[in-house]
Amino acid sequence: RRSPPRFRAAVCSGSRARLAGASPTSPGSAFAAMLSVSRLVLATAVLSPLGCRAHWRLTKPVPRSGGAYENNPLGSNTQESWVCRNPSPNPSVPRPTLVAGSSTTIEYGTAPFGHVGDCAVYLSYDTGRSRRSMRWVKIANLPDCRAQINTEVPIALPGELPAGDAVLRWDQYALHQGTMIEWYTQCADVTIESASARSWDSFNSFSMIDNGGRPAYPSSLSSYRRSTAVPGDADYWMTGPACVDDRLNQCSLTAVGTKGYSGFGGEAGGAAPAPPAPPMPAPVSPSPAPVPWMADPAPSPYGPAPAPYVPAPAPSVPAPTPYVPAPAPGPSPSAGDCVSSGPA
Repeated sequence: RRSPPRFRAAVCSGSRARLAGASPTSPGSAFAAMLSVSRLVLATAVLSPLGCRAHWRLTKPVPRSGGAYENNPLGSNTQESWVCRNPSPNPSVPRPTLVAGSSTTIEYGTAPFGHVGDCAVYLSYDTGRSRRSMRWVKIANLPDCRAQINTEVPIALPGELPAGDAVLRWDQYALHQGTMIEWYTQCADVTIESASARSWDSFNSFSMIDNGGRPAYPSSLSSYRRSTAVPGDADYWMTGPACVDDRLNQCSLTAVGTKGYSGFGGEAGGAAPAPPAPPMPAPVSPSPAPVPWMADPAPSPYGPAPAPYVPAPAPSVPAPTPYVPAPAPGPSPSAGDCVSSGPA
């Protein structure tokens, strides 16, 4: 399918810019100048269609456009068309049913090859909101997605997704220009079947273009990898929000804490290993029951109480000795009387 005239005239590789500034290699040599210009004209004719033919779009599930041409890049990642090119579902496009916890496939392309860059897949259940206020969660990273162009790409659907009507969104940031980013996106309306009891409001969702003035993807080229880096290179990384489950669909590339994590999304307990259980405390021998503590009596504000009065015992007095009169003295012996001194 041929591109519209304005895209066929575009020079995606930048050759026309070089043509405008071309000058003959040998001043004064008309032949050299003509030869140089003719070579650049030939290069422009060859490269221009190829560069533009690298533009692509989502083809499965069928997007809201119904398959119409939407291969041209968008001007920025802050406009509403970057969320979804079309603001509402297309009633003529069937809504496929996807089952949470199982796998599905998507496809993107229509061109023979794609631009350098990375793709991702998102879901939103905010089917009644404006594109600016819709909240999203990421479910898949597709690093260096040009390697899978025009093929069915398997996508594992997280089991915790709730049941209901939803919008599936595919996007790519293309890095081939070297001085700017080209933005590609399409949305498709789907229905999710699920046994999960989790509510949509419980997810760590985010806006694609306005999170307090910040888009989900950084706008500066310096926030993205080297354009020629591919998965496996030491300096390869992906840029963007974190996924619902870091264990699925190469979502670990933008997990919370990685170099390219943009600050949005990510669910507690995604792919991060569970923290180790705390060590069990060492057994402690039972201690004897403590002796109940008894408070000392409060001191009297008047000092210690005086000892009770006990009268001193009366001193003992010996009983009086009964008075016995001394015997009357006998007559004294006369001189010359013998005094007996006892029996003879």
